[in-house]
Amino acid sequence: MRYDRLIGLAFLLTAKIASAQFESGALDTMQSSSRIHWKIITTPSVRVVFPDYLMGEGNEVANLIDHYSKVVGTSYDIKNPQQFTLVLRPETSSPNGFVTLAPRRSEWFSPNTVTPLIGSLNFYQALAIHEYRHVNQMDFFNQTTTRVIYWLFGESGEALVSGIGLYPWLFEGDAVWTETTYTDAGRGRSPRFMSRMKALVTSGQTPSYDAILAGTYNTNYPNHYVYGYLLVARAYRLFGPDIWPKIMARIAQIPVNPYELYVVFKQETGQDFITFYNETMAEAAKAWAVDFKGKTAQKVADYRDEDYPIVDAGHHYFLRKTLDTYRGLYRQDLEEKVPTLIKELPINPEMSRVDLKAQKLVYVQDLVDYRYELRGTSDLFVYDLKEDSVRRLTHKRRLYNPQISPDHKSVLTIEETPLSTWAVTLFDWQGDVIKTLSFAGHTIDEAIWKDATTLYAIARDPQGYKSIVEINLDTKTEMQLLGPTRNNIFALNASEDTLSFEADWKGAVQIFRLDPRSKALAQCTQEPIAAYRPFVDHAELLYVAEDANGTQVRRTRAQCTPVAPESLVAFRFLGDTPSDNFQKIPPTVLPLPAFNQTIAEPHESEDYAELDGGFKPHTWHFFAGRGAELSATTQNYLNTFGLFAAVGEDSEEKRPYANLRLDYRKYVPVFSLLGGYEERSLKRDFNQPRQNWTDNHAAFMVSVPYSFDLGFYHGSHLVSGSIGYLHSSDIVHNRTFETGETSRDDIMRTSSAEYHFELTKQLKPRELTPALGLGLDYSYRNAAALKVKDDSTWQQYARSRFYLPGFLLNNTMSMAFSMEEQKSGDNHYRSKSYADSVETNVFSRGYDFVDADRYQKVSYEYNAPLAYPDANAWGWAFLKRISSTLFFDYTHADFMRKGAELKSAGAEFKFDVLLLRKLDINLGLRITEKLSEDKGIKGEGFLATKAGF
Repeated sequence: MRYDRLIGLAFLLTAKIASAQFESGALDTMQSSSRIHWKIITTPSVRVVFPDYLMGEGNEVANLIDHYSKVVGTSYDIKNPQQFTLVLRPETSSPNGFVTLAPRRSEWFSPNTVTPLIGSLNFYQALAIHEYRHVNQMDFFNQTTTRVIYWLFGESGEALVSGIGLYPWLFEGDAVWTETTYTDAGRGRSPRFMSRMKALVTSGQTPSYDAILAGTYNTNYPNHYVYGYLLVARAYRLFGPDIWPKIMARIAQIPVNPYELYVVFKQETGQDFITFYNETMAEAAKAWAVDFKGKTAQKVADYRDEDYPIVDAGHHYFLRKTLDTYRGLYRQDLEEKVPTLIKELPINPEMSRVDLKAQKLVYVQDLVDYRYELRGTSDLFVYDLKEDSVRRLTHKRRLYNPQISPDHKSVLTIEETPLSTWAVTLFDWQGDVIKTLSFAGHTIDEAIWKDATTLYAIARDPQGYKSIVEINLDTKTEMQLLGPTRNNIFALNASEDTLSFEADWKGAVQIFRLDPRSKALAQCTQEPIAAYRPFVDHAELLYVAEDANGTQVRRTRAQCTPVAPESLVAFRFLGDTPSDNFQKIPPTVLPLPAFNQTIAEPHESEDYAELDGGFKPHTWHFFAGRGAELSATTQNYLNTFGLFAAVGEDSEEKRPYANLRLDYRKYVPVFSLLGGYEERSLKRDFNQPRQNWTDNHAAFMVSVPYSFDLGFYHGSHLVSGSIGYLHSSDIVHNRTFETGETSRDDIMRTSSAEYHFELTKQLKPRELTPALGLGLDYSYRNAAALKVKDDSTWQQYARSRFYLPGFLLNNTMSMAFSMEEQKSGDNHYRSKSYADSVETNVFSRGYDFVDADRYQKVSYEYNAPLAYPDANAWGWAFLKRISSTLFFDYTHADFMRKGAELKSAGAEFKFDVLLLRKLDINLGLRITEKLSEDKGIKGEGFLATKAGF
């Protein structure tokens, strides 16, 4: 959904596994925890893999997929959709889903939303349409030339050309169009979905097509879901229901051209695509302008994001974030013109509410699991304003929307339990559970206190309809106050026997007031775009309004106009603007009896074989940089097992080789086995005959990852080790692990150890490198010869780095120290430099790397952004940012017992560019002066990474 990875590019493991060398690299930790017992339900359209305690959900999902498989793909003329594998991941803290290749599958996270971002559909129903549309897109595009590339390279080849020929906005816009067309509550029918785009185009800030593709550092643009939906929906409306399938089919014929979409679009529609984009935005702006009658256009200023206004002890507080700051708690009383920062806090208000009472702010923070990326928590924290202290109240729970009780003695939360059921849980200030309440027939999205024994809550029924209810905690009885409705209501606030909330209303989000006793309803805002997060303080209404510059807290006297409750609940709350009716298609209603009948069909389940798919290649190819090669890559659907195998002939030596690597990632340690066979041939001298030998190598590896979050900081550890052997039919002096010459037969016991640690502060939107942080890497390798001791060798490498804030806004400084040494001399088995594979510049910049017995290097950098031009070069390149790095490097190296000092200084200029509307890269220009040599200043271009040395 929000963070879909529609096409995940798999790594093509074409490199030869080096003899007796161990590099842990970036460890894949995208697994669920090992405690889950998996089951599977198989139907003609899907194989649903799920934990044994989610039998009901697995059955429901299988039925929804079967139902929508006959509907969602019709515009692609897919009559017999291919069966696919779907994994329900139960342990994540954020609702999500994606479809990907290598292997072909879908994965869904969490069975509820607890936020208004998705709308008021049943969450599985929304995914069954949106994600299944991605399956249809992927299968449909696999034709003609794309199909040939699939035959040659497997699914990673298909993913690669999909990424070149198509765009994320087309995939996601088409999926949003589908979920909106085939339901009565898709995101295309919610004003919240397009509120930021509405704010931009109605204020004269409509981004160009290239600008919105590239993104910007000057403001906040809507994501590709939003503008993708506008483009896809309008094209369907103007050019017919088959326009995008026709375009995709033709792109599949030439998928390696990044501009093919624009060529085909014009041929199929007769209109230039950029003209179509501009007309789409102009049409939306004209339609939205109706909502701004009588309102003055706002002056464009710096972007800011304000949220959750709260009054406590007479002071006005709210959350605030800009492009140059973290999100923080601010205070701004009526007599103050400038808000005062109280505390920066790692809060994501899109995923959960906050509450502030008696000078205590409660919030939740998403935290990573120490080992498994597909297991996360959302734990409860409290910030005490009087003591200026932050305390974590819970550990390893999934909590949302906390609210402090009227007597300030407890905190109410919405909790997803370890068995993926939902409950209302009360905690004391020590983090202990006071009470847990579950409710049959519906889940609670959010709840607030009416008094010590009564709650107001938003309840969601199995079909996704929302209701506002009153709950008695003592008797567990409920009384419905409003609904049920598809309206995307959220953000309850109780004050003086009235209840306020936000809801969709005729193309905007507005604040409404409900009298719980009479059930009378009134509208309290008339914002042209959106009004969020109501807070009533006596007669004053505080809320957050969306405008051209983001969101801003506003205060007004609460003057509300009566509205008939049924007009808010029924579909008459829809307007006729792009915010909620851009498609001009009536809602598609699946009545409750039909919905219940659809999801109730029973299916038999069976135990799921963990290694399913683990030995079936998803990616393969027939040549590599070294010559002819046949390789295959496999991965099971749970991503706990992977295998890479290759056989080939070296292009230079014309000799065969074979490599094998197996990874098992289910448990805390990751286990790996690797081995290989090589026939080698080398002619050392024109007057000598060619010498031949063979190498056999094998190793067993163990890796233990550990990750953690600490406020704005993210930390990671990785401890790795290996043992193995290398047998060479002949070994000579000066032979490296990589090249090899011949002299005598020997066997070596090999071993290695690695340690990685990093703790860095989260980047602000405009920062180049972390403002604070540190890192450490250490590696040790040993090769002990069993026959000739002089052939034995050892090697160690270390690197440390430190990050500090610079002197100006968004400036940062960094310092790094690295060293490497190995056994001196040349009469032994010589290792390849570790640094040569992990550092961009091993020695000081300006000096080429030469194999050395030992070296030490120190680097200093000062990083500063210079400009954010947003300059477009005719659709070939879009320049977002220009930055500079001042550097000084010093290296001392020993070569064959001779020392050398290498010093250089200079400047790098980096250009953050979207190239060919596809590649987000940094192009660099480096000006270097070698201080150790009198050779003047040298300039060179380079391809830079976005951070680091």
